[in-house]
Amino acid sequence: MRFHRGLLVSTKRNFEAAAVSEISFALVDKLGIDQSSTKPHLLNISGLVSIRISKTYDLLEIMEQLRELESDEQFFFHCLKIKPIELVINAKIEALQEAVKSLDLDLSQSFRIAVTKRHSKLTSQEVITATAPLIDAKVNLTHPDWILLIEILADRAGLTIVKPDHIFSTKVAFESDEAQENWFLN
Repeated sequence: MRFHRGLLVSTKRNFEAAAVSEISFALVDKLGIDQSSTKPHLLNISGLVSIRISKTYDLLEIMEQLRELESDEQFFFHCLKIKPIELVINAKIEALQEAVKSLDLDLSQSFRIAVTKRHSKLTSQEVITATAPLIDAKVNLTHPDWILLIEILADRAGLTIVKPDHIFSTKVAFESDEAQENWFLN
């Protein structure tokens, strides 16, 4: 599976190509990221796209800039949720534990672990039970300062530490055919 450091974009089923066009346009044309520093990958999971982004770019800064695009007016129509992924490893409990031990966490602030899994036999509870004891910080499930985001896609796992507003959900609800048009290709 081609799951890399960068952005994990979710879209409506069968709208993956439109989401790739939309996020590529946003990254390259609107944010000025060099096109050679991004590479989209369609995953074997419907509704998901991975965008590889060079390590020379700060993913959290990109997330803030994407939020700015959407704050003025509705910009995204096909990209429904965008999450930064800093580290990609094998989706095995031991590898996840080692990755969590190596993370740079601010232990004076609260956190929670958010696990999303697709096409994996691991359960969210297994992952949380194995990784949470390794973090010596206060847990806050409703209003954490930080989120340890773990995305499991088949045999790969993506991890990142984010503030709650770095997980970006767009406003569109696909209510009309007009909203589904590729406005930027017209």
